[in-house]
Amino acid sequence: MQSSKANVSEALVSYSHRSLWIALTFILVLGVTAVALAIHPGSKITGNVAALLPLAIVFAAVGLRSRGGKLAAQHPAAMKAIRDDELRQHSLSLSYRNGLLAVLVVQPVLAFALASFPASYPLVVMAAVSVTTGAAVVLASLLAYDR
Repeated sequence: MQSSKANVSEALVSYSHRSLWIALTFILVLGVTAVALAIHPGSKITGNVAALLPLAIVFAAVGLRSRGGKLAAQHPAAMKAIRDDELRQHSLSLSYRNGLLAVLVVQPVLAFALASFPASYPLVVMAAVSVTTGAAVVLASLLAYDR
């Protein structure tokens, strides 16, 4: 009985890490697409990527649901215990701190870079880079700390 519970916990942690990796990938792809669209608004390549992103999101959601989502739905108490784990909560707070610091550090760099770089919408570029950096650093830090 105990080994079955351990196997379920390991599978749920693996599912959680896989979900974080997919979220990190989507954040980076969406951020790069948003920055590229803000720099070159009429670009054909970024328009094609932006058109395919909703389909990629649906396929990823269906794939995650079929692999680990059913297990998480069958064992809500185990999933809640994993989410409420004290070490995971500490990792999450460290990740939030790292994300905030990354956003604060990137602001002056972006200000100087965008002052000399000809972009169509520099404020949109700054916002997209800031949000993407913050979210990516939080997710990457959480993946690094939550081992």
